[in-house]
Amino acid sequence: MQEFREWGEERGVDVPESVRQYVYNEPEWGALIDVAARDQGLTPTKTTETSKSSDAAEDRIVRLSKDVKNQSEGHAVARARIVHLERELAEKEAENARLRERFGFLQRTGMVLRTDDGQ
Repeated sequence: MQEFREWGEERGVDVPESVRQYVYNEPEWGALIDVAARDQGLTPTKTTETSKSSDAAEDRIVRLSKDVKNQSEGHAVARARIVHLERELAEKEAENARLRERFGFLQRTGMVLRTDDGQ
């Protein structure tokens, strides 16, 4: 930052202390600062790695949120389908019981039993 201020002074530009945050947060400049720090044996600022990892983490969170939403929607659809199929099964079982009863009556008496359900 000291060299950056000197660079600004050489060109007649005042570089305030608050500029530091913008320099370090700018990925291109942050990468250059990291290269310079490594060359001097200093610890890099890690602004580029942090922003990349935080972007990757945010992307993963968004992806997982979408997956959870899709799974919960799929679960709701599956539950609705199960309820529908259980109702159909109950109706078929009731119809089957009625037909067995009528067939049993036919076998016992030899007479056809008429019902009002039009069957």
